[in-house]
Amino acid sequence: MAAYQITQSVSDPGTAPERTDPDNFDSRADDFLAVLSLWGKITTGELIVLAAQMNALSTAVNGYSTSAAASLASALVAQTAAEAAQSAALQSANATIWIGGSTYAAGAIVLDPGNSYFSYTSQQAANTGHTPNTDNGTWWELTIADTTNAINNADAKTTPVDADLLALIDSEASNVLKKITWANLKATISGADYIANQVFS
Repeated sequence: MAAYQITQSVSDPGTAPERTDPDNFDSRADDFLAVLSLWGKITTGELIVLAAQMNALSTAVNGYSTSAAASLASALVAQTAAEAAQSAALQSANATIWIGGSTYAAGAIVLDPGNSYFSYTSQQAANTGHTPNTDNGTWWELTIADTTNAINNADAKTTPVDADLLALIDSEASNVLKKITWANLKATISGADYIANQVFS
């Protein structure tokens, strides 16, 4: 938005004419009427211009207020996304690039170069020779940032799920279903990309 300010000045009408001062009445009346003329011209009068500038300033202030509110809302959304990405990044902080033939313990996190460096969590000990992105969940599962959403019971498939649920990952090894929502999937991908490329997708 353009910058707005009040630039119009208003002329001083001076001392008003008084009947008790007949000697100065005429000159003061002439001066007063001259100033009234400056104030009241239909389009260029000082008060007309002043009122227009005040209205423009008020409109601008309202616009700035609306923009500020929108910026605050965007900042809060960005902060939430950043916190989710940070959570995923911290979770993957100890991740290593997956290497075929290496042995991984249960809970180890790796970045799979065969799948855009997404992070996977080992589901069993002595995990050797299993490619994360082609495994069926027996040995590897896509790392989900929001582990508090895990459903850890045998009746998980009948448990009500969240409205924003995207999918469930079924671990055959541990009989665990994990919720995937758009939010935690984005956080997971962003965290993996950050570790691999230092760039949030």
